[in-house]
Amino acid sequence: MIGPNVLITTLLASAGLAAGNVAKRDDGLGVFVPARVNLHLNFDTAGRYVIGVQMGPSRLNLTMTTGSGMTYVAGNTCAQCADDGVNLYNQGASSTAQQFSAVGNVPFFNGTAGASIIKENCSLPTVAGAPWVYPNQTVAVMRDVSSNVLNQVSGANVAGSVSGLVGLGTNRKVTSGGSSTPDLSTYTPNFEDSIMGQWLSIHPTALNFTFGIALNKPLLTPKKNTGTPPTLPTIPSTAGIVHWLQPDDTAYDSKTLSWASVNTSPDTQNPFATDPQDWIVNLDGWTVAVGPNTLRHNAPFVANVDPLYQGIYIPLDQATIIHAAIPGSVAQPLVSSLGQLAQTWRIPCDAVFSMGIVVQSQTFILDRDTLVIQNADGTCTSGLEAWTDAQVGQYLLGARFMSALYIIFTVPRDGDSQIGFANRADPKPKSHTGAIVGGAVGGAVGLIVLALAGWYFFWRRRHVPYSATRATMDLDDKPYDGSTGTRVTSYPIFTPGSPQHLHSPSTSAFSEGQTLTYSASAVGGAQISPPLSSSQFVFVDQMGQFGTPVTSPHSAMYLVSPDSATVTAPPAYDYDESVAGSSSAQARRVRPGAQEKGS
Repeated sequence: MIGPNVLITTLLASAGLAAGNVAKRDDGLGVFVPARVNLHLNFDTAGRYVIGVQMGPSRLNLTMTTGSGMTYVAGNTCAQCADDGVNLYNQGASSTAQQFSAVGNVPFFNGTAGASIIKENCSLPTVAGAPWVYPNQTVAVMRDVSSNVLNQVSGANVAGSVSGLVGLGTNRKVTSGGSSTPDLSTYTPNFEDSIMGQWLSIHPTALNFTFGIALNKPLLTPKKNTGTPPTLPTIPSTAGIVHWLQPDDTAYDSKTLSWASVNTSPDTQNPFATDPQDWIVNLDGWTVAVGPNTLRHNAPFVANVDPLYQGIYIPLDQATIIHAAIPGSVAQPLVSSLGQLAQTWRIPCDAVFSMGIVVQSQTFILDRDTLVIQNADGTCTSGLEAWTDAQVGQYLLGARFMSALYIIFTVPRDGDSQIGFANRADPKPKSHTGAIVGGAVGGAVGLIVLALAGWYFFWRRRHVPYSATRATMDLDDKPYDGSTGTRVTSYPIFTPGSPQHLHSPSTSAFSEGQTLTYSASAVGGAQISPPLSSSQFVFVDQMGQFGTPVTSPHSAMYLVSPDSATVTAPPAYDYDESVAGSSSAQARRVRPGAQEKGS
């Protein structure tokens, strides 16, 4: 343990080093504008996104979460952690660690964990090589690890090569457990305990803390819930990049950038399966296109965006509606990327559908590359998962969603935080001077060769008598049939066939734009019923909930009469249904944010 004077001296020195890692610029108004620092992400053997963090003498691999602003590490006094063979943090071996709070517990994934709260100097490895140092960081050194289901299935569990997690949240929404009487035995973190809060305190003239994330597609796919964490045979060399302190404006399409404000209300409208304390934002709706039909949900909803979770998770009743519109989809209640908390659907590998998330006036499209997951056994799984608890109304946009876009998180010194969503930038063609010069020289040489060839044929035409041999130079459009003349070899036209497994079933029994429905029993058992009538459908009310012939778990109003199946369509929900028997071109509509070809 070190004394306070030594700690202060060390922290000031580290603060200078941290400032040295970013080039200080001045915008003319005395505002500190940091330079971008690129942080490299990796996958661990279980497919989790991890980043290396140096804490004193210990280098630890930590997962990332936006759901908390705290940093958690497994200490060498955690007996259950040692059994997993993880690299443990040794507080006694660090000359820069100091005890910060005597409170013995810390909030951790819908529960608490026994921990020691300390201050420590930390650093992150950068792509450039020099570490980015952030001193005086609040760290929870865990003595035991919570064993609740969420911790075990989310990827936050301490196991293998992962020693804890680094919080990318702000702690601005942390409560004392919802009780009017604070729990004095549990530490309640605040903004100054977060990385961004501490950085802003060191740089008092900075206006905000901002970072952009460009994730690679997740390696983990929904699996049957066996309780055993997966082990991947091959691991790519990179899992993505974090543009720390400043987003990279060449990594995204600025024309599509749309901002969503953090939801600051103390309680969310619907129950959540997870316990996110940060980065819950207000979004403006969603669309799903399946063939010529479009499901459109225009009511606002709240969602949390977190790379800790691998998939995209939405309420069960809404996921059931979507998959009922995909011919051949089959519910898989025991298969998910989040253990027993979620489920998914098996779908045909040639299924074509897309989902759009609406942020203000911009719709961000997730295509089949994101939503159709190819399994090793030749089957395919939907990238849209549902909570198994029908009462949960949470939207959780995890790594599968984030990897399709460029995500910007900005934390102002004062005011509400925001998340920016943007399409990834298209790769730009490289232009090199050497290539341009070489092309010009090559073009000139080619013109000379053509000129000489033309002169030769002109000379030969004037000096060689006409013969039958020269007549065979006359070409026509007919392929060679064995007669005299020049053989014309036509290039074969390659028509790619559909995959040889799990084709979509025949839709001959359905009209092209026929409405698909699901039965009321689907909420509990997630069983899809066949279509009943083109006039019967399920709509969404102003609160963003689906109405069913029975009382929905999220709404008490009937939008489809149980007796007559009369449809009452509120303005929060539109369904584009093409006329039965019409052509695909007539039935198909342009989705929001998309344009007709040629326009």
